[in-house]
Amino acid sequence: MLPIRLTAEEAAILGIAGGALVLACSVLSSRAEARRMATHRAEMDARRSKYVDDSGAGSTAALPNAQGLKLFLRHWTPETGSPVKGVVIMVHGLTAHGGMYAGVARQLAAQGLATVASDLQGNGLSDGAAGLRGYVRQFNDYVDDLDRVMAWASERHPGVPVFLLGESMGGTVVLQALRRQGAAGKVRGAVLMAPAIRAHPKVLPPPVIMPFLRGLSLLFPTLPVPDDSVIAKDNWVGAFGDTAWAEAAYGDPLFTLERPRLGMLEMLSVMADLYGNLDQIRTPLLVCHSPSDARTELANSEALAQRACVEDKELLMVPGGRHMLFHDTPEITSRVTAHVTKWLASRC
Repeated sequence: MLPIRLTAEEAAILGIAGGALVLACSVLSSRAEARRMATHRAEMDARRSKYVDDSGAGSTAALPNAQGLKLFLRHWTPETGSPVKGVVIMVHGLTAHGGMYAGVARQLAAQGLATVASDLQGNGLSDGAAGLRGYVRQFNDYVDDLDRVMAWASERHPGVPVFLLGESMGGTVVLQALRRQGAAGKVRGAVLMAPAIRAHPKVLPPPVIMPFLRGLSLLFPTLPVPDDSVIAKDNWVGAFGDTAWAEAAYGDPLFTLERPRLGMLEMLSVMADLYGNLDQIRTPLLVCHSPSDARTELANSEALAQRACVEDKELLMVPGGRHMLFHDTPEITSRVTAHVTKWLASRC
C-alpha cells in the first residue's frame, strides 16, 4: 500500500475537518446527556412525590449540591420536647440508600441524638450525574456532598456535636472527609462500619483485565463494568447475616441493583491513596468489623485503628458477623447497635 502524501493545505483542511467532527460528536453527546438528565430529573421528582416514608423519619428534604443535583435526606429527631444532644450524619455504601438506617436512627433518637441520612448521588431518591444511577463523575463529589449535608444538619442543630457514620463505601467517603482540615475540625467523632479502605480481592474483576478496564474507564466512564458479581443475588445474600434482611434489600426499589459504572474504578485509586495516608486521620474513631466479612477485609480496619493519629480510637471485632452489621442476625445487630449508640452518646 502506497503512503498517502498530503500537501500542507490538505493536511490543514483534514485537521480542521477532524476537529469539527470531534466537536460535533461532543455537542451531540452533550445534548444527549442534557436530554437524559431532564428525563431523569422528572422521573426522580415523580418518585420523590410518591415516596411514602414508613421508616419513622421525622422529615425528609431535597438538598441541592454544587452540581445542581438534588440529594434526598431523611432526618430523625428525638421526641418533641426532648433536647438534641448531638447529630449523627450517616453515609451508606455502594448500591444502598439512607432509609435502611431507620432502626439505628430510632435507637439514637431515644438517647437524644438526631440523625441525618442522605442518599448518595445516583442512589436511592437522589439525582444522579448525567442522569445515571450508580455513577459519580469523580469520587470526591461524594465528599463535597457530605460537606453540604453537614452544613444542613448543623444549621438545624446548632451548638451540638456532629458525628459521622459511614458503612462500607460510605466509610471511604467519611475518611476522605476527615482528611480535609475544615471538615475534621467540625466532627466530634466518627463510626466506621466495615469501611472500604481497600477492596476485597473477591469483589474485584480478574487482575489480568484490570489495566484494560482502567484505560477503558477514562474513555467511557459511564459504561457498566462487565462483571455483575457485586449485585449477583448469591453474593448479595452473603453480605447480610440474616436472609430476611438480604431478601428485603434485594427487593427494595430504592437499591441501585445495576452494575457499577467503569468510572467508579477511580475509587480504587482513592482507596490506595487513603490507605497510604491513614495517619492523617486525627478524629476519635470507632471501627466495627467482622473477621468473616467477604466484602472488605478486617486487616485494613486494623491498619486504620493502628495508624490513625488519635488516642481515642477503638476497634470492635464482631465474630460471626457479615458485612452489613446493622443488618445481621438479631443478636449481632442488637449488640453492635447498642455499642455504637453508647459510644456516640458518651461523647456528647
